[in-house]
Amino acid sequence: MGIRYYAYPVTADRIAAASIDPATAIPYDPFATSFMPRLENATNPNPLDDPYDDLYLDKVWSWVGHLFATDWCEPDRPAYELFKGNATTVDVGWIPWEQFISPQELRVIAADLDSAGPRGR
Repeated sequence: MGIRYYAYPVTADRIAAASIDPATAIPYDPFATSFMPRLENATNPNPLDDPYDDLYLDKVWSWVGHLFATDWCEPDRPAYELFKGNATTVDVGWIPWEQFISPQELRVIAADLDSAGPRGR
């Protein structure tokens, strides 16, 4: 086991709460919600409208973050906001890093991420 990385969209009605406490937008068991479909009932195989439609990023996330960090003389690129922060190790596990990124911040981050992609699409 180890540290895992997830990203969750936040619906408009939950933005205020998530901006105060990002944990309000995170399920109790993120790993389970990534791999276990939530179903209406046992006889209907259609998933429910999932409030935790997450992106499971796992170990590669911190390495991708290095693409957007700069040296100590320059400010980090906007997309580095996705990668900053670390879990805090304690005697019995860790305290997670939880962060909310507003829709306005996300637009700038998305443009920076796009600038790192392949050209000539």
